[in-house]
Amino acid sequence: MVDTAREAGRVSLRRDAVLEAVAFAAERLLRTPDWRDVIGDVLAHLGEAADVSRAYVVANETSDPGDITATWVEEWTSGNTVRVSEDPTYGTASWRGGGFGRWADVLAQGGSLVGDLEDFPSGERDILARHGVRSLASFPLTIEGEWWGTVGFDDCVRARDWTGPEAEVLRTAATLIGAAIERQRQEARLRATEARYRSVVERIPAVTYFDLVSETAVELGSVSPQRAPVGTATSRSTRSIGCAEPTVHGSGCMTRRHRCETSAARSRSSRGSCSM
Repeated sequence: MVDTAREAGRVSLRRDAVLEAVAFAAERLLRTPDWRDVIGDVLAHLGEAADVSRAYVVANETSDPGDITATWVEEWTSGNTVRVSEDPTYGTASWRGGGFGRWADVLAQGGSLVGDLEDFPSGERDILARHGVRSLASFPLTIEGEWWGTVGFDDCVRARDWTGPEAEVLRTAATLIGAAIERQRQEARLRATEARYRSVVERIPAVTYFDLVSETAVELGSVSPQRAPVGTATSRSTRSIGCAEPTVHGSGCMTRRHRCETSAARSRSSRGSCSM
């Protein structure tokens, strides 16, 4: 009874620590443009709070049709825990070719893999034991509806119960990491779209003319993607820079405030301008 109560107390403290680590993860991921810059700190906080031996992020890449390669893009380990990311066989490996095809099927469907070493099939168990795993929890990273990768936590010291609220909190951490990756991908697409649009606009040979009105003068300004804004001071009473009344000319002059001069009309200014 005493041991049970003591273990329950440890689980409660660990759960509170994990909640604090998730709050830290949310803040860092939200404030940082590139999730890769902070994922190391995020995994360290989560790993230490959950009292595990290893925390990691694995990213997928489709190499051949029907085959997905997993790459350990970030890994935190405690003490002398073996680093899988440095294993030449499993740092980057095919899910199916590496013996974890069942994992790929489960994770791709949004499921998680949780349990002690003895709970896994013998083929998987042998590989996990090679990396010192005694118990694990692995959650999918889903980006824009597709399975992007995995966030996992390994305990290399003891078997443990992952069915309580602690596991759900760790799943929430995986969701936060996935949201950060998705946001960065969307922002990158937006920047690329804006750059293409800007490139098109800057190639348009057009000039826009406008009034800059002050208390004593009206300044004729212009803006063009090919040059910096310019302005020419002229008297407010000067009527030659605008039409007196709304009229229609080939240059497109429509109102007193709109300029007669378009880029085409300006190029022909030596032959005349919009008349009153």
